[in-house]
Amino acid sequence: MYCKHCGNKTSSKATYCPECGKRMKGSSKANDFFKKAIKPFLILLVLAAITAAYIWGYPLYKKETERREAEAVRAERDRIINQMADLNAKTETIDNDRHKVAEILSASQINNETLIRASQIPILLQGHTEIAAVCKEHAAGCVANGKLYVLQVDARETNDWQTITFDHELLHYIYGSFTEEEKKDLNSKLDDTDAKITDSNYKDGLKQYDKNNKEEWHSELFARIGTEIESIPPEVEAYYNQYFLDRMAIVRKNQRIVEFINGLYAKCKSFGNVWTRVPTNSFPIQKNYCEDYINFNSGLGATTKPF
Repeated sequence: MYCKHCGNKTSSKATYCPECGKRMKGSSKANDFFKKAIKPFLILLVLAAITAAYIWGYPLYKKETERREAEAVRAERDRIINQMADLNAKTETIDNDRHKVAEILSASQINNETLIRASQIPILLQGHTEIAAVCKEHAAGCVANGKLYVLQVDARETNDWQTITFDHELLHYIYGSFTEEEKKDLNSKLDDTDAKITDSNYKDGLKQYDKNNKEEWHSELFARIGTEIESIPPEVEAYYNQYFLDRMAIVRKNQRIVEFINGLYAKCKSFGNVWTRVPTNSFPIQKNYCEDYINFNSGLGATTKPF
């Protein structure tokens, strides 16, 4: 046979050409073993590395992507809130505190789309006298004259009050934007949900509303269930999920406020309302409990109780 590299004639049994030294055919047994044993191992090693990179790397990549997306949503939320606070600080109300408006919006748990929707209506923080002039007596807020009114409260214990009121009134505003067909579908679900609720504070708060006034009644159900009731049917929760990031955070805030107000009532009641018949400074602690209850309760219809 002839060497394919240099053309030199050589033995057919030769593995290497005696003239040029190059390999003429086949491979050594050692080389054959190396290729047969190592090559599949290398392939498996590469596949294992790719798999490990996916198993460990993808969750990290996904987590980082979600973190960046969440940051972008928060940044957009902050931008909307600051813009709304700036706009509402320029309304006709004298006491509108830009920082307070931003604080209420930040704590409201409504999503960015709903924040943008809320930016279409001015938010006015007002005192008892101003609120009473445009809203119902003893109201904590209302939607009237194309504006959303919220009772201005500065007590430390009631920091969440204005947030709950804002969300409650915003739900009134949202309900008012539904079509008649949308209301018809929602109202039946609200009625079914209301019939199963046993919470006494919720029930007390509805006593001042007339069931025969369907528009007002269902609007109130929509606002109260959304901000006060923890467990509701999934089909009703789906409505609120369109507007809230965390509705349960608002429900928990409301529960804390109701507990606080009811605590004041219990303390005041335990003194038999005696402070009304003695000089102001004789029972300062008892008097404070009762005055605080009256002042706070005048803006929380959900806890109205007669002495």
